[in-house]
This record gives sequence, C-alpha cells and structure tokens, in this order.
Amino acid sequence: MGGFRMKHIASSERTYLQRWLLETCRAELAHWLQLLVAPLFFLWNPPVAGVIILFYALAVNLPCIIVQRYNRPRLRGILQRAIRREAMTT
Repeated sequence: MGGFRMKHIASSERTYLQRWLLETCRAELAHWLQLLVAPLFFLWNPPVAGVIILFYALAVNLPCIIVQRYNRPRLRGILQRAIRREAMTT
C-alpha cells in the first residue's frame, strides 16, 4: 500500500538510496516517539504495570533505533559512491 520495503537494498540508484536514507530517519523518529508516549501509561495503570510497559517499550524500540543509527552511516557511504559513479558516467 505505498510503503517502502527495507528488507534489502533493491537498487543502487541515487534517488532510491536517498529515499532509503530518508526512511531510516523516519523509522528512527517513529521509534523515539513511541518511547516518548510510553510514560503516559502510568496515568491509567498501576505503577507496576507502568514500569513493565516502560521496560517493554525500551526493549522493543531501542534495538530498532540502534539498527537505524548503525545503518545510516553505511548507507551514506553507499550513496556517496553512487553519486561519484553517476558523476563519472555523465
């Protein structure tokens, strides 16, 4: 439905790689926002449940944030090589 598949890099074209880079930023932001609202569960849950939900949110979202941050510099390198390759062919 118009989503961007991030299972593997499907192209080495500059525009595709730029889109991929943008999607990594969007994905990281989405995970940070999920962590941001997790403390709201303390408002309507017992404190123990709030702590469990908070730890769950950290356990689920932090690995995704780390992966996005790890992949972004590598992706920028691939993008730079694609830009250089494109410049050499034109």
